[in-house]
Amino acid sequence: MTSTTPVFTRPISATERLYLATAPLAEPFAIQLVVEGAGDIDVDALRRAVELASHACPGARLVRRGKNWVDSGLAPHLDIVEHGGVDFTALDANPILTRPLGVTADATTEVVLVTSDPTTVIFRAFHGVMDAKGLGTWAADVFRVLRGEEPLGAPDTTADHTLADRIGAPGRPTRLLPTYRSPLGAGAPIRGGEQFLWRHRSVDGTHPSAVARIAAVLADTTGRQVRLMVPVDLRRHDPAIRSTANLALPLFLDADPGQSAAEINARLLVGMVEKRELNEMDNGG
Repeated sequence: MTSTTPVFTRPISATERLYLATAPLAEPFAIQLVVEGAGDIDVDALRRAVELASHACPGARLVRRGKNWVDSGLAPHLDIVEHGGVDFTALDANPILTRPLGVTADATTEVVLVTSDPTTVIFRAFHGVMDAKGLGTWAADVFRVLRGEEPLGAPDTTADHTLADRIGAPGRPTRLLPTYRSPLGAGAPIRGGEQFLWRHRSVDGTHPSAVARIAAVLADTTGRQVRLMVPVDLRRHDPAIRSTANLALPLFLDADPGQSAAEINARLLVGMVEKRELNEMDNGG
């Protein structure tokens, strides 16, 4: 019997083509969500949850086929690791986070269960198929199934360019020219070594306007204007969208020495009200 259900597919957007091209610079170029907890998770139950959640969120089963992402119909690989987990003080050398995704060359997602204390579930997805919100959407459905609930699903084929075209950009694209020096200074040339460093930092408590506070500190520390790129979730323009795709565009925020975090945050909010992140869609090419 031949199925009449259409196969989930969507074009690879310009942003995602950029991720494909630059992936070798920082393999596996993945969004990775580490969930730690107490107690045990039944392996068979988790495998079934990954299968059902990925069926409801076909963006978790994508493979590249020419100019499109296509649902392979195969559930992401579930790997079981008895010892190791994630040492947040040595992320660069972590064998789980730095390895390729899945067990096939065209795999784009993977789930890892670490059974040692603390029990840890790691959701891994190539950034070319998901953004952080998309990964969280898929992961949340896995846990819904584990709790005996129905997954909400994310069957929408909407990509960033189709959503931006529908909403409409309010202004001209920001020119992406390298006119701002890094506030962190220049690193020493590295030959034959890692070009990127992975670091984990946390601050206790709840901190509203965290982006604005960081911008103020950077500007005051460097003594010159700094520019930050703030990813904005495009799903805010259409809450009905259930998609795991890369639905995020950058809002650029400039900060000057002496500006308060409140002033900077107000400019950030104005930019979101004016939908300025949509001006960046044309820069993906």
